[in-house]
Amino acid sequence: MALINDNIIKLLQYRIEQEEQSSRIYAAMSEWLKLKGYSNASKLWADYSLEELSHAGWAKNHLQALNILPITPKQEQPEINFKGLPQIIAKTMEHELLITNQCKELASTCLKEGDLMTFGLAQKYVEEQVQEIEKARFWVDQLEQFGDSQVSLRLLDEKMGQ
Repeated sequence: MALINDNIIKLLQYRIEQEEQSSRIYAAMSEWLKLKGYSNASKLWADYSLEELSHAGWAKNHLQALNILPITPKQEQPEINFKGLPQIIAKTMEHELLITNQCKELASTCLKEGDLMTFGLAQKYVEEQVQEIEKARFWVDQLEQFGDSQVSLRLLDEKMGQ
């Protein structure tokens, strides 16, 4: 009897791909922010990028523990031009909602297929997404409360450095 079925393996390989793509998206955002003078926001999105790589590592480690070779996925070029910090914040929230749905699908599939070993990992991803949504929501709320004037964005960048 196999410890993990092909459908779950496919979903974990997809999780690796998506987490690594998330890292690239946030790295591109970080570079744009740095170029435009948002030094603190740039550092924050660079940190987000590194976090996403660590999340990819969770699935890699799980597969390796079960003697399955993780696939190193081909990645798409992320968007590199943005209209401003507010757009980056909005795109971050949109992206985290997409990833949340993917993680929930992984957890749901694990339960349906009775894979309780992988369900623990899927739960970890879902719980992590609560934190990711909270972080993104905080910046969305800051924009909604204080606006997107040049002064507000400068103060927001300063807050991002704290």
